[in-house]
Amino acid sequence: MMTLSNTHALTKTALLAAGLLTAGLVQAQSMGGGAASGGQPSGGQPQGSYSSQSMEQVEVDDATLETFAEAFQEVQQLNQELTEEMSSAKSTEAAQSMQRETQEAMVKAVEDSGISIADYNDIASGMRYDPVLAERVKEAVNEMR
Repeated sequence: MMTLSNTHALTKTALLAAGLLTAGLVQAQSMGGGAASGGQPSGGQPQGSYSSQSMEQVEVDDATLETFAEAFQEVQQLNQELTEEMSSAKSTEAAQSMQRETQEAMVKAVEDSGISIADYNDIASGMRYDPVLAERVKEAVNEMR
C-alpha cells in the first residue's frame, strides 16, 4: 500500500534521479576539461544557475555552492558504485532494485548535506547553461579532493 510518506519519498527520488542525469552529463562535459556549454563563451553571465523549470537566473552564493559540491561529490560516488554493481546484476529486477536503493541513498546524501533536492537539481541543471557556474562547481569539487 502506497502511503503519503512513500509517495513523497518517491517524488524526491524521481526529482533527484532527473537531476542526476543532468549532473552526470554536466560532469562528463565540465570535469573532462570542456565547458558545460560545449565550449561556448558565457556572454558575461553573472554567477548563478538557471532554474530547470523556468530558466530564470538563480544566484548561488559560495556557501550554497560548497554545500552543493559536497552533495555532488557524494552523489557521483554513489553513482559510480551503482555502475560497478550493475554489471553483476543477475536480472532486470535486481538491477532496478539496485537503482532504487542507490537513488534513495542519493536523496539522503543530498538532504544530509543541507541542500534541498530542488536547489540541488536547479544548480545541476544550471551548470548546463552557465559555464561560469560549471567552473565554480568544478573548482569547489577539486578543492575537496
